Amino acid sequence: MERTTDRQLEQLVKMISEEFKWANLLPNETKVILDKGSKTYGRAYRIYTTGYGANSGYSDKPLHLGDGYLGITKREAWLSLRAILRTLEAVRGAQ
Repeated sequence: MERTTDRQLEQLVKMISEEFKWANLLPNETKVILDKGSKTYGRAYRIYTTGYGANSGYSDKPLHLGDGYLGITKREAWLSLRAILRTLEAVRGAQ
């Protein structure tokens, strides 16, 4: 099994963001963020959105993905992100 890289995860997040914006589920000024986890420190990988400006914080609500949980390892996060992306691509294909 090949190793999952941060770059792969970031690329998937970028593609997910583009799909959400194409479906008009996110405004163009909203940015999708990957919060990198650490199995060593017990932090899960999560996906959030944020706006621009000083008062913008992280939110998982706009994505409608629960608490944004992707998994505790890079591999789990990669599998979760791929599933999200494939679902969004299927929605686009059905239109």
